[in-house]
Amino acid sequence: MSDRHLPLRWNEPASSLADPDRANDPGRGDQESVLKVLLDVLGLIRRNWKVVLATTLASLALLIVQRRYDHPIYRATAVVRFEDKVRGLSNGLGGGTTRQVGGPVTDPLLTQIQVLQSRTVARGVVEREGLRLRADPPGLPDGWLRIVSIPDPALQAEIALSCGPDSATARGGAAVATAKYGEPLRIAGAQFTVVSRPAVQKVVLSVMPTDRAVDGLLAALRGRARERTDVIDVSYESPSPTQAQAVANTAAQVFQETNARTAKQESERRRVFIADQLRRNQTLLSEAQRAHNAFRTNQQVFSSKEKFKEQQTDLTGIEMRRRELQADRSINQGLLDALDDPARLARLDEHVTSLGLPFHQISGVTGEGVNALIEAAWREIAAVAPVPAAVSRYPSADEAAAPASPRE
Repeated sequence: MSDRHLPLRWNEPASSLADPDRANDPGRGDQESVLKVLLDVLGLIRRNWKVVLATTLASLALLIVQRRYDHPIYRATAVVRFEDKVRGLSNGLGGGTTRQVGGPVTDPLLTQIQVLQSRTVARGVVEREGLRLRADPPGLPDGWLRIVSIPDPALQAEIALSCGPDSATARGGAAVATAKYGEPLRIAGAQFTVVSRPAVQKVVLSVMPTDRAVDGLLAALRGRARERTDVIDVSYESPSPTQAQAVANTAAQVFQETNARTAKQESERRRVFIADQLRRNQTLLSEAQRAHNAFRTNQQVFSSKEKFKEQQTDLTGIEMRRRELQADRSINQGLLDALDDPARLARLDEHVTSLGLPFHQISGVTGEGVNALIEAAWREIAAVAPVPAAVSRYPSADEAAAPASPRE
């Protein structure tokens, strides 16, 4: 290869230093240097015009392809605040941040982010937003297809949709279905509603399995905890700004519902566990009380409290007995006072004398002389008031003490 095809470096000759005009005008030397560089660049392009032309054409082609197929990506963010109400109600029992002995700390926010990015939450978002149904060509207006329902999670099919002036016709295999705009359309195990007529006449709808749709959602769904807060940012990226916003809001809503359902299940399990433990403890307590009572009964062992109660009961019984004895003493004292009356003693002596018995032979303990005393009393009563004719004789003491027979 000749040296003329190679770029040459400009070296200023030494004679220029001796040129008085150039030494007096430094700007002129700079202009000549810039002009020389431009001429060298133009010469280089002229010698390698094929390479320059091919590079320019390739760059233009890449730019055109990028503008045609590369769509902008929109990101929507929803904010969720995490609040552990179970820990607040239970005063930290059975939940919250715990530190393992010799191990790391479990961060509840990171745990909730993992729940947010779980397949359970993603499956709920896919079912609500109808992400199993993809339209080709992309870029259709937002909201033209709504209320997507696909019961079979493993269904995979393609549906050709033709949009007419007033209705849409769907073909899936050998099945054909037509519905007006705004009415549900059922075909090939899928149900959806074409709300309005899109800008194109033919659209291909691809039904993908639930697992594949979940994988696609998790690739664009992110959760991030704000530093030193209990706030979680839920973000989703999509070529459609409306779809990005709807999916982010739905993900936050499904995440909250999942947490509420999980907390309710944990509360129910905790309630059942506590109730079972309470029943067991109550049974054990009853058995222990029965065993304790049997032991005290057999061993005659009582507590100081029960002993005090028994002593109080005994003292109450003694006090009642003392009052009864005082009442008897008062009655007996009254009887003694009555017997000490001289008039009564004289009359009693007359009755005893009439009976022919000594006074000391009448005894209330042995009963000696009592019958004779009762007969004397009856005689005294008869002397005051006449005795009825039916009474032929005075009753004896035994007859007086016997109960009367009922009258007919």
